[in-house]
Amino acid sequence: MSDLDNALTAWVTLFAAVMFVTAAISWWRLRSGRLLLATSAFGLFLAKGVLLTLALIDPRVARLMTPTVGLLLDTVVLALLALTLLRR
Repeated sequence: MSDLDNALTAWVTLFAAVMFVTAAISWWRLRSGRLLLATSAFGLFLAKGVLLTLALIDPRVARLMTPTVGLLLDTVVLALLALTLLRR
């Protein structure tokens, strides 16, 4: 990975962590099902960022984090966010 890829991976992971903590605090206060879905989506996005960061360090994780796995995780995140919007 290039230096730009490394910097973007770090930024996405940090942003996902901030969004996850913010959503978790909001869910803790309101106990809303919609916020739980959003929190889950941000948590999964954070997990993907952590896996991408670990892939920079450990080649075994790099073999696990193929583009297909990344796209599958993104699809689940988008589905959770869509459910958040569509849920009444």
